[in-house]
Amino acid sequence: MENLKTVSDEKEEHSVLEKKIGRTRYHVHLFFDPNSKENMQQKIMRMMKNELEAELDKPA
Repeated sequence: MENLKTVSDEKEEHSVLEKKIGRTRYHVHLFFDPNSKENMQQKIMRMMKNELEAELDKPA
């Protein structure tokens, strides 16, 4: 089961994704730059485009 939590520390507030697989529990801390020039959708699209271009550039 996945849970998204908000954690506050001395510096800032951020989200933590918690995932349990078998007997292991993983915590993924999500951080976003408030000064970023692109939103999440733009960032994901850029990452997908870069990954696709890298796949296409690989020799067959």
